[in-house]
Amino acid sequence: MATITSTFEAKGVSGALRVAFGDEITLAITGTFVATVKLQYSYNLQGWVDLESFTDAQSRLIKNSGPVQGAIYYRLYCSAFTSGTVGYTLADVVAGADSGTGRTIMLPVKGIASIGNPGWTIDAQNTDENIVCPASQTSASVTIPIIGLNIGDVITGMTVHGFLAVAGGGSITMDGQLIRATIAGGIAATGFNTDFPTVSSAVEGSVDLDGDNFFLSGLTEEVIAGQFYYAIITATTGVGDNAYITHVEVTVE
Repeated sequence: MATITSTFEAKGVSGALRVAFGDEITLAITGTFVATVKLQYSYNLQGWVDLESFTDAQSRLIKNSGPVQGAIYYRLYCSAFTSGTVGYTLADVVAGADSGTGRTIMLPVKGIASIGNPGWTIDAQNTDENIVCPASQTSASVTIPIIGLNIGDVITGMTVHGFLAVAGGGSITMDGQLIRATIAGGIAATGFNTDFPTVSSAVEGSVDLDGDNFFLSGLTEEVIAGQFYYAIITATTGVGDNAYITHVEVTVE
């Protein structure tokens, strides 16, 4: 098991941790500080992409289930620092090892999302890692498969991360569903589904999508053989408005 442990006492980056597809990462951020620390990933040690941002102590278990079935590099980036000492540890856990706790599957949407109704596309204007629903779309949908699940996992929640960029006088509405499909005789039939809360904004500016407004919690959905899961996210945008999705998180036990 590879481990990177150190501290931030100013802006900077950690070493990079190479994690095999399907393995897990333990992340621990400790100490008393005023700072912002971002978890980032890269496929080639270039073009680092933000996955999540932290401003306080954290302890997480994350499954490496990106769209490319190969190794991915992870690092921490202290993007803002005011005071204190930020302690951190990044370590990989080999697939199949018993962690004794739940985990979070983090899925970058680029490369796995499938466009439904016309409208969603890869966001070439910004990081090339987001997907975007541009202006003047009506009920444009995108399908995000949930990969990295194991038989026997219990899905307890899901969060969609991104942001809504509303122009003056415009508005955006976004909703979605997490859906279970079962394979029988070579045909997929949908069964369980649960709705995300609707998120909307008509106020000029940017509204973050996160665990405060676009999430599911309290689920007890057990994964069994012959089933798979996906989310369908739908957005309606006004003139000059854009809706972005960066990644999703699925929590399992």
